[in-house]
Amino acid sequence: MNDEKRESALYDELFDIQYDIVEVLEHLVNAEWDSFTLMNKITELLKQKNMIEQELYELDGAKS
Repeated sequence: MNDEKRESALYDELFDIQYDIVEVLEHLVNAEWDSFTLMNKITELLKQKNMIEQELYELDGAKS
């Protein structure tokens, strides 16, 4: 996959993960209780988001 297609795919994946994070946070707020399961899901989504952002940063650096 060329860099432009890879970058586009990463942005698509990042958007999906960010949407999932917001959705999980909304469930957490609406539930008004502590949830270890939701906390783990949020933590995992944030890790995925950070990994994608790092890949995008590296791709951007390769263009320069």
